[in-house]
Amino acid sequence: MAEDRLYTIGEIGKTLEIPVTTLRFYEKEFPSLLHARRTPGGHRRYTQAHLEAFRFIRETSKTIPLGELKARTPEKEDREMEDRLNKLQEALLALDQRVRKMEEALASLSNRLAGLEEKSRKKWFR
Repeated sequence: MAEDRLYTIGEIGKTLEIPVTTLRFYEKEFPSLLHARRTPGGHRRYTQAHLEAFRFIRETSKTIPLGELKARTPEKEDREMEDRLNKLQEALLALDQRVRKMEEALASLSNRLAGLEEKSRKKWFR
C-alpha cells in the first residue's frame, strides 16, 4: 500500500523538487505537521501524509508568507494526538502481522490435519 510506504528525506526532496535543507527548515517551522519518524540510527522517515504536507507548505507559501501559514497550523495538542494515532497505527500494524502469522499457522495445521485424515481413511479402506 502506498500509505504504508516510508520515504527518506532525500526521496521527498527528489519527488517534490525541494532541497533537503528546505525540507529540514519546514520540519523545524511546522513540527506539528512534519514530525518524522526516526530509525534506530536517527534517520528521518516520512509517510505519504508527510509528503503531502510538504507539498502543501511549498505550494501555499507561494501565496501566503510562511509566518502567517505557521500561525494557522495546529499546535502541540494536535501533535500529541498525531503521536498517539501513530502509536495506535503501529500497534494495529503489529497486531495485523500477528494475525497473518496465526492465519498462516492455522492454514498449515489444517493442511497437515487433512493429510493425516486422508492417510487414516486409506488405512481403513484397504
